[in-house]
Amino acid sequence: MHAAVWAIRRLQVNNSSLENKKFKPYQVLEAFKDPKCWLFALHVFLQEIPNNLGNQQSLLIVGYGFSTLDTTLLSMVSWT
Repeated sequence: MHAAVWAIRRLQVNNSSLENKKFKPYQVLEAFKDPKCWLFALHVFLQEIPNNLGNQQSLLIVGYGFSTLDTTLLSMVSWT
């Protein structure tokens, strides 16, 4: 018997399912109480800050008083 078939049969015996589309409010409350959920959200937020700075780079350079041409030239330089 293949491992996938064995796993599906084990789920059937446990009265579990492969897909559950029912919203359960207690699971949301449980997620808000879970420290791992908060750490994951913090990790995602902190990972997006550098990504957003790269996207907003030209606006930041214009804010320092550079012209559009200077902004384009400065944006060509890799910041890594």
